[in-house]
Amino acid sequence: MGSEMCIRDRFLGATYKYKQIGDSRFIFLFFVALILLGMVVGALRTHSVDAPVLEKELRFTNVEGLIEKVEDRGTSKRILLRDVNVEGLQNSDTPKFIQLTMRQKQDLNRGQMISVLASIRPPSEPVMPRGFDFQRYFYFKQIGATGFTLSLIHISEPTRRTPI
Repeated sequence: MGSEMCIRDRFLGATYKYKQIGDSRFIFLFFVALILLGMVVGALRTHSVDAPVLEKELRFTNVEGLIEKVEDRGTSKRILLRDVNVEGLQNSDTPKFIQLTMRQKQDLNRGQMISVLASIRPPSEPVMPRGFDFQRYFYFKQIGATGFTLSLIHISEPTRRTPI
């Protein structure tokens, strides 16, 4: 009840201000407020998805993680790993998600814990001006590294179903 009165009072106050300062200035201030609100919402969204990104390429490194997603791409498979552990990286520097491409024929399922020798690198920059920005795309997906497998994948533990 109290919050409804507060909202009503604010609306009435805004209406009173509208009559006081005139149509054009009120409309201008209203749109400025909307723009500022959009900027704040954008900044909050960007901050909410912030996750570590790999700083430099790591070749021939052991990567362990839980399979989040497997995509069959014909001649290869794309694996998205979460709860990742990368040899040579501290937990605070380890990406939240890593996307790996593998060419080996192996049956993999979501929820399997795997270990593999891989080469990983930070997401690539656009290759041309106004080209597709993989860094930005992966940033908002919280994918901090991409790469490919160099060995067969070792399944560490049996498949277990995890909630989405």
